[in-house]
Amino acid sequence: MGVVLFVFSGVHIGLKLGQSTLPKEQLAFQPEKSMASCPNCRGDIQKPWLDAALSHAVEFILLHQNTDGSFQYGYDWAYKKNYPNEKPEFVAAVLWRLVLLYEETREKRLLESIELGLGFLEKGISAMTQTGRKGEASITAAETNTGFAAFMALLLSDYLRVAESISDQSRMGLSAKLNICIDLMLLAKTDKGRFRKSCAFSKKQCQGEPERILDGQVLLALIKAAKYRPDHDIQNLIRNECLPGYLSNLKKTFMEKSPKNPWREFQPWAALICHELATSGWAETEQSKVLLHESARFLMEQEEIIRPKQPLTNLLPALIIASDSANEASAASSKNHLIQAVNWLLASSAAYQIFPSTAHDRLCRPKSTDKLAVGGVLSDPRFPLLSLEATTRWMHALVLARRHCR
Repeated sequence: MGVVLFVFSGVHIGLKLGQSTLPKEQLAFQPEKSMASCPNCRGDIQKPWLDAALSHAVEFILLHQNTDGSFQYGYDWAYKKNYPNEKPEFVAAVLWRLVLLYEETREKRLLESIELGLGFLEKGISAMTQTGRKGEASITAAETNTGFAAFMALLLSDYLRVAESISDQSRMGLSAKLNICIDLMLLAKTDKGRFRKSCAFSKKQCQGEPERILDGQVLLALIKAAKYRPDHDIQNLIRNECLPGYLSNLKKTFMEKSPKNPWREFQPWAALICHELATSGWAETEQSKVLLHESARFLMEQEEIIRPKQPLTNLLPALIIASDSANEASAASSKNHLIQAVNWLLASSAAYQIFPSTAHDRLCRPKSTDKLAVGGVLSDPRFPLLSLEATTRWMHALVLARRHCR
């Protein structure tokens, strides 16, 4: 009997031909029934429902953190096997989203997980010299991934903002590392305000063509750093060299009807960027609020959102944040329309999360007695991989829903 190999971001998963390897609970899974029976598809979002989904997601993530602070890539529900991850960028992204949750809950175990992960990430920025932008430190490694610098900057900016128990010495050290990340992102910037994939500080050279997803990640990291430090030099650079082109291109995507419209590459980073700008007090505040509403309206017209065939956790932030803006503006019709869309997307994504076999909710989602599977999110219902990336995105969406949908 032959074997077919599928690859997910470098992870090989074998499926035997002629014999299903999916757990029986997943084989019986019918996401359309889950969505139809969801208690939140009409009316206001119910907080206990969000809390239960969030609690199980967090348990899954923490169970799959290694003793060195890194995280597994995912868990094969069929073979009961963990898949390793070796990318510091992945670890930084998971930890950043845990910081956002810690800001809401102040749970000690989350802080312990974050601090353990920060210890692991020390290896990613350990080669330093006293020649940085602020005279503190700079990366001297041959080449550094710009995406890693962006997620590290997001992690450090928010951690320094919300973690009150950090000693002065630790705060100074983490601030120095944040400056390293800022240095690298600024070095990666092109003349058009976009960002290359990797840089070598020693040679002052960068390579790799800019990508819209990376542009969004880096721009969000720089905006947060400029807002919460504050750093007027970075703020002026962002506003003069990066934002005009980015916001202009974002607006164009809402008017383009072509199948090649790159809107998927802008979300959800565009929504998070617009939210930060809308609460910044900068000159772009009002423009960003308008773009948030345009973004939400555009998303609700897309076929893959109206009839989702996989979890859409990467698109939820745009609608959640826009619904909050509608609340502030007291636009009743807009608010109701957005909340209905948020409810639908939450329900469609929740249908792919594994719940314990003892759970008695109305969703027809898969349930399991396997403690290592409970709380995980299926990246695709055709495969038994419970991905930490999909689960942390889902956790992020739930954090935003708790914060904005009240």
